[in-house]
Amino acid sequence: MIENRTFVVSAEEEGSRFDLVAAARFPESTRAYVCAAIQRGEILLNGARAEKAARLKAGDAVEVVALLEEGEGRAAPDPSLALEVVFDDGYLLGVDKPAGMPLKPSSPFDGGALANGVVAMRPELALVGNDQMGAGALHRLDAGASGLVLFAANNFIFAYMRGLFATSQVKMSFLALVEGEVRDEGRVACELVGESVRSDRLVPAVPAATAAGKRGGKRLHVSETFFRPLRAIGGRTLLEVRAATALDHQVRAQLALAGHPVAGDTLYGAASASDAPSPGGFFLHSLSAAFVHPATGEPVVIRAAPPPWA
Repeated sequence: MIENRTFVVSAEEEGSRFDLVAAARFPESTRAYVCAAIQRGEILLNGARAEKAARLKAGDAVEVVALLEEGEGRAAPDPSLALEVVFDDGYLLGVDKPAGMPLKPSSPFDGGALANGVVAMRPELALVGNDQMGAGALHRLDAGASGLVLFAANNFIFAYMRGLFATSQVKMSFLALVEGEVRDEGRVACELVGESVRSDRLVPAVPAATAAGKRGGKRLHVSETFFRPLRAIGGRTLLEVRAATALDHQVRAQLALAGHPVAGDTLYGAASASDAPSPGGFFLHSLSAAFVHPATGEPVVIRAAPPPWA
């Protein structure tokens, strides 16, 4: 931790951004940590808070009250969280995340996220994975959704399992309550750039044969979501959904692309739901994951209980 340090802006640094100068002055930290500290008022400009993009003048005084060093910013334990563990064999941990709970905290100073609760139960998981806030989480699940999240117990298991996810060898299943009537099973495929299927990255559906292609010089993927109607509930339909990649927003975005947004998911065109499972939540539940176990080599299926609305 960098504490109680000050410096004066030089003539060469004049005109530069506040966050960039602070990050350059403290290379043992990171720009992300610097920005977070500025936002919290723990890096001051001339004794007062300032925007991270503020332009500096020669002679300005910068005071660092507290700034994390690289490697220090991990999810802190939050023992107040009562988590439902559905699987724990010493290699993998499966937790049923409540709707409305974020998967990971936005900063090391925050609590209330699933990763905070996991670290309270299993402190060693704070050091697992390539996301310091993730506590070894193997995949994403939006705060508004509920259900199964898998965590790796060590970095070997993490690397193995991430390899399975990357090659679509983990079969994720979900329950989704969607708007409208769905009578037939279906498949949605779309191209995506990067690691997320977000509304601003959706492009028209394409054959899976283009998966190795490129668009605009960026890596191009094809994600697929399969769905099967289970039953009608009022003006909605309960779907069983399968996705091999389970990327960020994949199920939500692709069901919306099919014309049936998840009920309560206003980001993707659904009406606000007064009966949503949590404030700001929506009717999507991570139900199960099927894969070959990294330690035993045997097929395994890890399940969470269905949600009350299903």
